[in-house]
Amino acid sequence: MMKLLLSLKLICTLLLCILIAPGISAQDATGIYGKYNRSVKGDPQGASYLYMLKDNRYVIVFFGGAQLGTWTLSEQGLVIFRPHMPSSRFQLYGRHNPDIKDSTRICFQQFAEEETFIGTGGKGAGQPLLQRVFNPEPNCFGYPYVHRFQGKKKNFVFANKPYRDEDSAEARQLYPFSNPDGYNDFIAVYHKPGGEYESFVARWNGKALAFSEDDMDVPSPFEEGEERKFLDELSHANPDPDTIFFNPRYKEAPDVAQDKLNFTYHREKGAYISTLNYREGEEYDREADDFNRMNIVYPFRKLQPGAPVKGSFILTEGSLFHASCE
Repeated sequence: MMKLLLSLKLICTLLLCILIAPGISAQDATGIYGKYNRSVKGDPQGASYLYMLKDNRYVIVFFGGAQLGTWTLSEQGLVIFRPHMPSSRFQLYGRHNPDIKDSTRICFQQFAEEETFIGTGGKGAGQPLLQRVFNPEPNCFGYPYVHRFQGKKKNFVFANKPYRDEDSAEARQLYPFSNPDGYNDFIAVYHKPGGEYESFVARWNGKALAFSEDDMDVPSPFEEGEERKFLDELSHANPDPDTIFFNPRYKEAPDVAQDKLNFTYHREKGAYISTLNYREGEEYDREADDFNRMNIVYPFRKLQPGAPVKGSFILTEGSLFHASCE
């Protein structure tokens, strides 16, 4: 996703150009709507597109994901893009999993982007006990990262230490969660400050968007049909949903709750199953293609975070995961 955002150097160059450019009159936004090719040349996975929509929303679609946000156009032709921000630095979603009995399982997403820590209710000398999720300076990653804890956990606390933050670990922001519904299977997500959530800018000259002095794009019209439908659904999606969906291998799935034609809810399994394609027991398969199957999909419900607090913690040895090729 970082390929889609302007580097600090380009942003500074663009802002400098705007400051020294002669004043221009109020801009007509009519021509700005459309599809912009933002692909990275020479990178087969760099294909990406920026869609400027009429309700001041934008969508950036890239290999493996999308970014949603809003845009504004000033009288001077400056376009400011503001990505949707998550409601909390850490997010936790859970469900009841009858297969794992007296234990707790968590799938960690994006926790390797900075130093991150987790505690499950233990204390030492009156302070919470936290452990690293990943080893320091991890590399050489796989997916998914799932850890199984003994016993059912009622409380969780997370913390992060950005690499640029030189404060000591004894004065860290803590993010607590309680588990009143007794879930035992979780998706935990960490949102790194800045990065993909930082606003970025471009300049509209009436015919093209300029992202830097030598990077200008002219819009092309949307394709009617599937592309238009996809954009409408994606641009109005809730960026902070109360429920997310994953298959048994922790690959994110689309929201199938309203797809009554193709899915039905199985109360005993706590899952939505494909009425035509699901085979009984396939959630326990260990086959090469089972990571991408969407014949059975589990809903995970959001746990409301407690108020972040500034506090100290005790760091235990080791990490939940070790990702290193060295």
